[in-house]
Amino acid sequence: MNLKSIQSSNFLGQKIKDPILLDLSINSEYANSSNWFEQINVLSHQPQIYYGGYLEKRFFYKNEMLFGQGDDARIFHLGFDVWMPQGTSIYSPYNGIVHSFKNNNALLDYGHALILEHSSKLHPTFYSLYGHLNKFHTQFEVGDKIQAGQKICELGSVDENGGWPPHLHLQLIEDLGEYVGDYPGVCSYNQLEYYKKNCPDPTFLFTRYAR
Repeated sequence: MNLKSIQSSNFLGQKIKDPILLDLSINSEYANSSNWFEQINVLSHQPQIYYGGYLEKRFFYKNEMLFGQGDDARIFHLGFDVWMPQGTSIYSPYNGIVHSFKNNNALLDYGHALILEHSSKLHPTFYSLYGHLNKFHTQFEVGDKIQAGQKICELGSVDENGGWPPHLHLQLIEDLGEYVGDYPGVCSYNQLEYYKKNCPDPTFLFTRYAR
């Protein structure tokens, strides 16, 4: 599924000047830091925008109770992250409807998440997921029409976004299955080939507006 050919709007609603790629892989400078949360939290509140993460093998999925172990450990990140302050407004990149939303309030989960459903003449139905939000989007109802460029959500605080430094998790999904307000945002090595196809790289939604 080539979503790059579909016209999209800037989901940040602003010009993106000189963004910085943030390495959060198992080989990054943060991987062995005891205060990685504080370090990344500082970056989230800078004027400079930090981004990245698609298919990144991340160091902070070490909790075996939450993410498993061995080849079944869910350590590959399936979405794209933008690290920005809580309350930052997010806008829909495409026309669509509200599919679902849910507060996934377990530790290191999405917190509040919103899913939009989209379609075009050139492509079948697909979905966009926005995670780590506050409650702004709960003003909508399932089935509400959304226009490209319309404000849809805001970034949440640590207390409402699953316990993360403030950021947006944006993920594109081809087949949502039976999920409602939720979808795996990380996967294991054994699942990687399937999810690479079902969750195409959304980074172009950011980089096409960056300079």
